[in-house]
Amino acid sequence: MLSEIVLSSFIMMYPVSPCICSYDVCYIDQHTDILYPNFVQENSNKAKLNENIEKLNKISQYENNWNGYGAKPISQQLIFQVKDLLNNLKTQPDLFPTACESIQLEYEDDDGNYLEIELFDNNIVHIFRINNGQELEKEIRFDINEINDIIGEF
Repeated sequence: MLSEIVLSSFIMMYPVSPCICSYDVCYIDQHTDILYPNFVQENSNKAKLNENIEKLNKISQYENNWNGYGAKPISQQLIFQVKDLLNNLKTQPDLFPTACESIQLEYEDDDGNYLEIELFDNNIVHIFRINNGQELEKEIRFDINEINDIIGEF
């Protein structure tokens, strides 16, 4: 069964679900211009979180020379720290291990803006951002709230 919601000249079809949802706040998918209720975005974020946690579990199994160029494994401490961070992020990133024994989180939008957050074992976080052609680089101490603020500003 499908139900219809009309919001400011947008008509949206969605499957009726037994879950409790707040439809007063919706979002428009930037890639398709389709209007979705919040629970769709939340489910998408949860799926991406699960994907990232699974990826970290695989990364935690890496041994010496995991990349074929002599990279050392990522420390378990960093893996746990990144898992904690991911569980507290409002928006999930793309996630990659690096040969520098760090984990890199990436965000990119349709306008070519880019945010890279590289987390190291010593609680150091490197931030690199390109916003409207302007580059910004800085280093911060690991802080979940500050990282969420940086992502929110992106």
